[in-house]
Amino acid sequence: MSDKGRSVGIDLGTTNTLVASVRNRVPRIVPTDRGNLILPSVVALSPRGEMVVGNVAKDQIVTNPKNTIYGAKRLIGRKFESKVVQEMRDYYSYDIVPGPDGEAAVSVGGRVYRLPEISAMVLSQARTIAEQFLGGPIGDVVITVPAYYTDSQRQAVKEAGLIAGLNVVKIVNEPTAAAIAYGFNRSLDQKVLVYDLGGGTFDVSVLQLTGNVFEVLATGGDTFLGGIDFDNRIIDFVLERFKADTRVDLLTSPIAMQRVKNASEAAKIDLSLMQNVTLELPFIEERKGKPVDLRVALSREQLNALTGDLVDRTFAICDRVLSEKGITRQMIDEIILVGGQSRMPLVQQRLQQHFGKPPRKGVHPDECVALGAALLAESIDTSIR
Repeated sequence: MSDKGRSVGIDLGTTNTLVASVRNRVPRIVPTDRGNLILPSVVALSPRGEMVVGNVAKDQIVTNPKNTIYGAKRLIGRKFESKVVQEMRDYYSYDIVPGPDGEAAVSVGGRVYRLPEISAMVLSQARTIAEQFLGGPIGDVVITVPAYYTDSQRQAVKEAGLIAGLNVVKIVNEPTAAAIAYGFNRSLDQKVLVYDLGGGTFDVSVLQLTGNVFEVLATGGDTFLGGIDFDNRIIDFVLERFKADTRVDLLTSPIAMQRVKNASEAAKIDLSLMQNVTLELPFIEERKGKPVDLRVALSREQLNALTGDLVDRTFAICDRVLSEKGITRQMIDEIILVGGQSRMPLVQQRLQQHFGKPPRKGVHPDECVALGAALLAESIDTSIR
């Protein structure tokens, strides 16, 4: 560690942000003040007029949608007039507006914020978490971005880090960081496919690992395909069943919708371990002056039927990325899973069927990107001492 503080890696995710540091050559995730390992990448203007970050902001996504910014990673560094941003304007509840230089920005509480400012709030909270846990200021920082990010998007992320008061020494591709965590101290010679199905986006990359050299051979993705889309399929299913049973439409109740959203996400996670769950939400709404409870059963088989086409889309992207670079499935030595949605049993089952080998289990899907970034930050710090 340099005199200026402990080096850290930050995985600035679409849905969640993680911070990691290296101690005694072992990388570890830095827990938040709540004891969690993840910080939701959400910024919101609270009813009191304060900008809040993380779980406090996430709690008001449905009840205060106009003033709650999530998924900023999809927008940062893009021009407002670009096709992607214009499509996203219908996707989000908050107002996406032109920034001072023609880039996409957001309007919250009557003020326009540039996207680097929004991401800087998340990074600033991550910095506070790291400094509290590590017991002092942090030094060099490596931040990860999707492999398909343009130069302007990378510069916007670096600017966000600078606004947050971070000494950003490198912006590194997420699949490269994941591969670093996977290949740490292993002296491998392999072609590795990184399958990254996160909360908001899907990315796939193929890397050649040769000793400590990591070369990206192919990359691609979909900025509109992630865990939130799986959640939405469950939400639609639950709302439809509830309306059929009670003739009550919950779409008109923001608080009820927030409860359904939280329960749907929890049910999805539970179905990775269980075959059947029941979503139970007492007193979800009133009908003719009487409270109505929500009780909807959901099986893993039903979830697979609801979301199978989303999983199919990821493999169509995989095949396209491989074919564009003349890489066959048989040439892939290992598959690394990244992102919480990659834990879904259907995803792992289909991966084994598609590539003829199971994905590598020894790499933590949620943590490997941040851990790899921390290892890289530590190596940069060591090399310049």
